[in-house]
This record gives sequence, structure tokens and C-alpha cells, in this order.
Amino acid sequence: SDASNEMNDLYDDDNTNASNYNPADFLTEQQNAEVYEVSQASRDMIQQRDTNSARSQSSQLPPDFMERGMSHFESGNLAEAIPCFEAETLASDSSTAWQMLGKCHAENDEDRRAISCLQRSIVADPYSLDTLLALTVSHVNESDNRNALHCLQEWIANNPKYAGMDVSTSTAAADAPEAFLEQVQNLLLSALSVDANDANVHEALGVCYNVSREYDAAVHSLESALALTPDSYTLWNKLGATLANGNRSKDALPAYLHALELRPK
Repeated sequence: SDASNEMNDLYDDDNTNASNYNPADFLTEQQNAEVYEVSQASRDMIQQRDTNSARSQSSQLPPDFMERGMSHFESGNLAEAIPCFEAETLASDSSTAWQMLGKCHAENDEDRRAISCLQRSIVADPYSLDTLLALTVSHVNESDNRNALHCLQEWIANNPKYAGMDVSTSTAAADAPEAFLEQVQNLLLSALSVDANDANVHEALGVCYNVSREYDAAVHSLESALALTPDSYTLWNKLGATLANGNRSKDALPAYLHALELRPK
């Protein structure tokens, strides 16, 4: 059928079985992340810190790259935030630094670089729900829907609020992409039946509906998330992108503008 063909088209960029997922393999996949090239500016920051530390006889603390990076990020200064987070990954290989570095690249529409960073963050902290959801979005933006759905499945599996929910891949889902997509959507709907006021589940469901190109349903889910967290500029951005994907450009513009009001660039 046309619907079936369209669903299969979702996986055109990945010829492997879209749903043959073993949770034990998830971390292994993340460990195969593309190499991330740290900028020379970040390496220079580390060298300068080490040089100053060697020269100084005082008890002065070395610069806190993470704190500086967060300050730049929160003010929307991504160009300054990125080298700070990169320097922190060199200094400590921190999962949080990799996560924030990934978020910076995602906000710059550099999703391949974002994925590389977020995968490293997941390897260091496999239970970070925030990182898993960010990784899902970047996979969707790169049209890697198989990995996006796996991340959503992992997101539910690692969410203590929904402990006990059966996230194993059914036989039918292992054989067909559309069955796996339906299973992940049903998992998220089941989570909503546990807590209808979980904005993160509404957001995850909105992302999932973007995978299946059900843009009206995605808009509804994202609007439900925004009703609970109206000051989230990232949600307003997702809503704008979803409206645009659904050929509703006029409606998308106010959402994008509101995101900019909340987070000027």
C-alpha cells in the first residue's frame, strides 16, 4: 500500500533491519561514534591553564571551563560556549560537558557533530534522559529514524517513573519498521496514561510523530508539552519546525519568534 511504502521510505538511509533491537547492544552502538575533532582554541585553553598552573605558586584554582561554558550557553553565546565545553571534555571527559557540547551543535543545526558528542555523553552516563531525548531529535534531523526510535525506546526503559513497562521488541516489530514505530508510540502513550502531566513524554511523543510524519499529531503533542512548560525555547523551536514540516509556514513563524524572545541569539 502507499502508506506502507511511505513508512518504508522512512528508513531509506539505513538498509539494516530497522527494528532488530537488543537493549544490550545500545551502548555498543554509541561507542562507535564518529571521531569528534576538538578545535585548536580549546587545546590552547588547556595548554594555557597547565602553563599558568605550573608557574603559579599560589593556591588559585584553575579556570572552571564548565562554569564558563554554561554562562555563555545560557546567554546564547554558543561561539564562546563551544570551546569551553570542548576544553572540559579534554580535561575530564565529563558526560555533562559532552552533553552540553552536543546541545550547542544541535542549536547551530550541526546535528552530525551533535550526535557524535551526545553519543559520548551516553557512554559516560547511559541513564541521562535529557541526553537520550536530545540524541533522538538529532537523529530525526539527520533522517536516521531507526536510531531515533531506539533512543526513544531506551528513554522509556531508563525512566524510573515508568519502571516495569515492557520495552522489549515484539516479534512483529522485529520484522517491520512500521510495527516498531507503532510499538514505540504505544509505549509513550502508555507512559502518558501513567502521568498525563509529564511534559517530557508529550515532547517525546511529538518527536515520534515527526518520525512517522504525522505532523498534526506531533503539533498537538508539542502544544501539550508547552502547556506544561511554556518557557521552553527548545519546545517552541520544535513546534515551529513541526509546523513548517507540515506545510504550515505561517503558523510556524510565531512559534520561532517566541523561541527567539525566550532565547535571543
